[in-house]
Amino acid sequence: MSWVANVMVSVHPDDRPNVEALSEWLRTEAPLRGDPPRQGCGFLRETNGELRQYAPVKPDEDDLDFYPTDR
Repeated sequence: MSWVANVMVSVHPDDRPNVEALSEWLRTEAPLRGDPPRQGCGFLRETNGELRQYAPVKPDEDDLDFYPTDR
């Protein structure tokens, strides 16, 4: 079985060192399920894009602006 998570962290610029430390911990020390168990499960990277809603707020709601080139 695969476990996948996407995480977005929004922080004040003064907290950047803490986020960098979290990313390093994820990359090198965070427990990773498996046989045998390992460490290091990913990392955080900076995004510089427009904030977007990735899913409708309600199950029956369409997000018409999410794929603007498809419509």
